[in-house]
Amino acid sequence: HRDLHSFPTRRSSDLDINTKATKTFALAAKKAGVKRFTFGSSGSVYDKGLLGEDTLQDENAKLSPTAAYSYSKFKAEEELIKMADKNFCPVILRQGTVYGFSPRMRYDLVVNTMLKSALMTNKITVFCGGEQWRPLIDVRDVALAHIVAIQAPEDKVCGQIFNLIYKNYRILELAHWIQKVLREEKGLNPEIIVDYSPRRDRSYRISGEKIKRAVWWEPRITVEESIRNMVRKIDEYKYTDFAH
Repeated sequence: HRDLHSFPTRRSSDLDINTKATKTFALAAKKAGVKRFTFGSSGSVYDKGLLGEDTLQDENAKLSPTAAYSYSKFKAEEELIKMADKNFCPVILRQGTVYGFSPRMRYDLVVNTMLKSALMTNKITVFCGGEQWRPLIDVRDVALAHIVAIQAPEDKVCGQIFNLIYKNYRILELAHWIQKVLREEKGLNPEIIVDYSPRRDRSYRISGEKIKRAVWWEPRITVEESIRNMVRKIDEYKYTDFAH
């Protein structure tokens, strides 16, 4: 969670980037005659915190996001939905935690950062006992979902919100998947250190059934497959300077 003392400043910055800029971009697209507009929102709008009620939330769940990032994404959704009409079709994709390999690797994502730690130190530290839930989806599945949202019949998606998720995982389970893959791929056996110290953290589970029913699409890439792909690609591209 963000530092509360800097929250007002961060909220202003997030609103500028994620809400105001999205609205400006969408208005320009609409004026230029763009018919279909997909928006990468965030599953973090569902976050109730580790101590919150553990429920499986769908697109009709009551939301009150408080973190600067999730609040700004939620407000952007509201702006886009207000713009929907016969000439402009926005589609909101509430993406779970997106992870996986990319040519410019991000290591601040839950699976990616644990893999980085394992490769650097042969250790994976899991906080809060690893009890937190995260909805995960590989970046390649996310890309395909946006293509599907562009190509789908307008009456199925216009002004609609869809969750994107392969599966909900507990953090500790993810650590064990990384350990398994590294053992099989590289002969490593990283130590999993479980820290039970109390702290605030995000935790939420979401449902991905709506997009399956609407356009008959669902993500295919498992967390194990994604980790294997990352390990192999990191070696192939020699992305081994993890502090760069």
